[in-house]
Amino acid sequence: MDMAQFVIQEEPPPPPGRHLVSDFRDVTPDFFHTMGIPLLHGRVLTEHDNLDSPRVVLIDETFAQRYFHDQNPLGKHVHVSDSTRPPREIIGIVGAVLDTGLDQRPRPTIYLSSVQSPDQTMSLVVRTALPLSSIIPAIKNAIWSVDRDQPIFNVRPMDEIISSITSAQRVAFLTLDVFAFLALALAAVGIYGVTSYAVGQRIHEIGVRVALGAQRSDILRLVIFHGMRLVSVGILIGLFASLLLTRLMTGLLFSVSATDPLTFAAVAFLLVCVALLSFMVRQSQLGSKVDPE
Repeated sequence: MDMAQFVIQEEPPPPPGRHLVSDFRDVTPDFFHTMGIPLLHGRVLTEHDNLDSPRVVLIDETFAQRYFHDQNPLGKHVHVSDSTRPPREIIGIVGAVLDTGLDQRPRPTIYLSSVQSPDQTMSLVVRTALPLSSIIPAIKNAIWSVDRDQPIFNVRPMDEIISSITSAQRVAFLTLDVFAFLALALAAVGIYGVTSYAVGQRIHEIGVRVALGAQRSDILRLVIFHGMRLVSVGILIGLFASLLLTRLMTGLLFSVSATDPLTFAAVAFLLVCVALLSFMVRQSQLGSKVDPE
């Protein structure tokens, strides 16, 4: 991938000192299908887009949004790098790709036909369900059957490429997972201790109610009703503090909001379950002490 300047033929030239820039990729017609990049508008490259046909390009949706806004870019022309060369017609718009990392926004990209714009080096992308150990020799033999002296290097599966890009983030998240687990464990222990203490403070009241004929179910409802008020206040304070602190993690998250409601709901539900369990255990212990029998 290269980055270079370009000019839109149908638009006025940018002011002095300002340049339009984009990433460039030389690709073959099957590239988008192989990589799973969706076609949003127009058409993709075909075998007919060769040196004998008009020069064409595709752009990604980031390019279309940044440089064309609400206009339809199909049919318009761009001068790539050198304005003296023939302009290239935009024939399609494809989805944006995170080439520079999952924590970065997609950059504007222009896709050129590798036949119309040949490069000295190229990368071969293969989509297959076969194991890597069996497909690599077949690929090498296919290339060497055309040119025995063609060098082949840096052969890697896509999983390995993605893993190398996200290695720093994975280490950071592993560390966060450990601390999050410890924090959750401490919160559970703290809730159990506080709720048990709160129930223990009412042992005399519970004894009086049992003496007056209250059933165990009545005592349990009483304990849960009063105890959950205290737990609810603590959870609300914790959720509010989390909403403020999670803004610091926005740069580490991919395809999920820092205020993901499912995550907050799951943590709150878990803490409520811990509180209910502690109420039931503590009430059972106290019930045996104040049993009139």
